[in-house]
Amino acid sequence: MTDLIERTCALARASNAYLKQALTDAGYPQIEPCHGDIFYVLFEHGSVGIAQLAEKTHRSKSTVSVMVSRLTKLGLVRKQENKTDARALCICLTKKGRELKPVFEKISFALNESFTRGFSKEDLKGLQTALERATRNLQSDLKQ
Repeated sequence: MTDLIERTCALARASNAYLKQALTDAGYPQIEPCHGDIFYVLFEHGSVGIAQLAEKTHRSKSTVSVMVSRLTKLGLVRKQENKTDARALCICLTKKGRELKPVFEKISFALNESFTRGFSKEDLKGLQTALERATRNLQSDLKQ
C-alpha cells in the first residue's frame, strides 16, 4: 500500500514541475506554483485579508504572509487598508497581477489536458472518487 503514497507524492512532484516549467515558458520564472493558490483566491474574491487567504489556501498565516511579501515585491499584489477594520490589511491584485488571469487559465487548462490524457470518463470519475475518499480519510484522522 505504501506504493500508493509514493505514487501520489510522485504525481504531486510531477504536477509541480509541470507548473514551474509552464510558468517559466510563459515568461514568469519568478512565480512559484504554490503562488497559484493565492492568485486563484484573489481572482475569485478580489480583496481578502491574510486570515481569510490562509483559510482558503489551507496554509498558515505566516506562510501566506511570506508568499504575499514575495508577490508584493514582484508588483503582483498589494496590501491595502481594510475598509471595515482599520487594524487589518487586505490583499488585492495589482493591474500587473490581474493581467495574469488568462496566463493562469491557459496553464491550468493545459495541465488538466496533460493529466487526463488517455483516461476514459469512467476512469476519471473513479480516480476522482478514490482521491476524494483518501483525502477525507486522512482529514478525519487529523487532530483538530
